This record gives sequence, structure tokens and C-alpha cells, in this order.
Amino acid sequence: MVIDQPPKTSDFEAPPNLGIRSAEDLDHGVVQSMLLRVARFSYASVQAESEADSDVSMRERMVAKTYASLDWASDAFGQISLVYANAAGEQQKRNPHVTSGRAVKLQEVADSAHMARMELSCLRSGIDLAGGARSGHWNIIAKCAEARTKIQHLAMVLEGQVCMLGGMPTALHSLAQTGEALLVRGMYVNFRHGLLALGQPEPAAVEQHLRRASVLMARMSGNNNFTVLRIADKVMFVRMRERMIEWFSSAGKDPREGLRIWQDLLGMSELFMQINNRAELAAHDTRVVWELMQLFTRGAWQAPRLPDAQWREAVSLLGLDREADDLIRREEKSTAHWMHVIERKAGDLGLSGSRPREEEITELMDDFFADL
Repeated sequence: MVIDQPPKTSDFEAPPNLGIRSAEDLDHGVVQSMLLRVARFSYASVQAESEADSDVSMRERMVAKTYASLDWASDAFGQISLVYANAAGEQQKRNPHVTSGRAVKLQEVADSAHMARMELSCLRSGIDLAGGARSGHWNIIAKCAEARTKIQHLAMVLEGQVCMLGGMPTALHSLAQTGEALLVRGMYVNFRHGLLALGQPEPAAVEQHLRRASVLMARMSGNNNFTVLRIADKVMFVRMRERMIEWFSSAGKDPREGLRIWQDLLGMSELFMQINNRAELAAHDTRVVWELMQLFTRGAWQAPRLPDAQWREAVSLLGLDREADDLIRREEKSTAHWMHVIERKAGDLGLSGSRPREEEITELMDDFFADL
């Protein structure tokens, strides 16, 4: 099946004009904001690959949204290339006999944005070719996923250059770190939940418990997010797995040693949950708890269940609190249940009526990850 390239989808607005006409007008913060919007748009416009499944109409919508995302990013990169090239030219004209270091840096951003736009053009062509291939369905899905990942990468590289010029902290790298940390925390809490669900074994049943635990460990090591674990956690995990293999291979399978391994397994799973201390997760959790607290304290709030947007936010807290974890696993959206949890966590975090001070990155979290 060949899918024709659609025009820019009317569902999505074109990126705003930067409004920069000269080097004096160049505001790196405005450019950074545009790159953040490019990153956000690429997530919001491309549906998850699993949703495409074998539904032809859904696949066509996915392709259309991918084209729109590519067009959006291409327009933004084109504007950035033009603006920085003009700024570099103006900078050099001021002193034509001396090569300006700043002019060189400005031109590097312009060149990077131009090359990024060229890469997006190639990706668009790849989707066209995938649509005409015999195994077009999965090729298209793969190409759409590749396009989304590439847009994120290109925006992150450009943002790094822009922020270096403007002396500003980067945000996209932190966004990627937070998304990664949320995924790893989910993996950790599922592992710990699986162990706790087995209960404390009797000496005679410790082998059965450890075999079930080994299945949980195999699932964890087979998870796509296992590769991004921190080295210390990986080393701890591998050493524990080696202890279990050695015990299973022993002749007597000493139940006392088996129980020690079981306790160490539980201890390891608890240590994994120290991921909550990571700065990016602490900032994310603080923001989510504060926003939900504000929702619940509004006098007009009478809805018996969390709206979908707030439910997605609540789900992102998986691993922060056992009571909240239980509500998430049961898909319990009752406002009364969540109000109790959020009020308690707000107290734990020392939150009051004032908004926690955070950078723009956390302001974008809800929209950035809403469609992941």
C-alpha cells in the first residue's frame, strides 16, 4: 500500500515565527522555547507504535501525524538556520578583517539546523518508500518511530548549541533524563511488587520462591529499559543473579542460605527504590503532587473521579508511595481516595499553597509525556 504525502495536517498549527530580524534581536531563550515545542509536538503528534497494530485507518492517521510532525520540525529548523546565519553575517560585517569567534558559533548553529532539516527530508522519503514495500505495515511503523526519535535527538543537539551561546541551562536533556527515570522506576516498583506478592517463604518452600523470583529477574533484565540502569544497580543485580545460579547448582540447596538470598533479594529491591531520591524525579513528583493538591483544594471541585489528564499525572507517581501504587494498580480514580494520598504526600514534601520553584522543564512535563 502506498500512502500519499498529505499536506500539512490542519489539526496542527505551524510553528510561530521567531520574529527575529537582526543579530541585535536574537534571543536564544526564544529559540530554546521553540526547540522545546518541537520536542513536545513530536510526542503529541505521533501515536505509540503499539496503537497502530494492524488497523489500516489508524496506521494512516499515524503516518499523517508523522508527516505533520516532520513538517513542524522542518519549519522550525529552517527558521533557526536562517536567523542564525543572518546573525553570523551581521556579526562578521562589523569587523570584516577579523574572524569573529561569535560569528563562527552562530554559523555553526545555522549549519546544524540546516543539516537537521536535510535529515528530516530523508526520513520523510523513507516513510514514502516503506509505504510502497511489500511488508509496508511494519516498515511504516518502524519509520514513524524512527522519525519521532530523530526529531528528539536533533532538537536536543540544537538546543545544546543554542544554550551554550546564550549561557543558559539545557532543558531537553533533563526532560529525557526524567522520562528515562520514570520508566526505570516503574520497572523497579513492578519487580519489588512481584517479590512482595510471593510472601515470606518457609524453609521448605524457599526454592520455589527463588525460582519465581528468578522469573521476575529475567523479565526485568529483558526489559528494554534495563540497558539504562545505573552501573551500581546493574552490578548489584548481576551479583545477585550469580548467587542464585550458584545456589540452584549446589547439591544440597541449603535452605538457610536460600532464605538469606531471599532476604537479600528483598533488600536489593528496596535499595532500587532509592531512585526516588534522584533530583529529576524529586522535581517531577513535587510538581505532580502540588498540582493535584491545588485541584483538590479548589472549592468548585466536585467531580467524583479524576479526569483523564490528572489520572495520567497520578499514574506517573508509581513507585513514590505504596498507597498510591495500590490505587494505580487497581485503576482507582476516586477523588476521595486520591485526595487522602495527595494531602499526605504534600505534607511529607512540605508543600503549602505556593507553587514549588522549578524550571521550565517541569512546566512542560504533563504535555511532553502525555502521549508516550
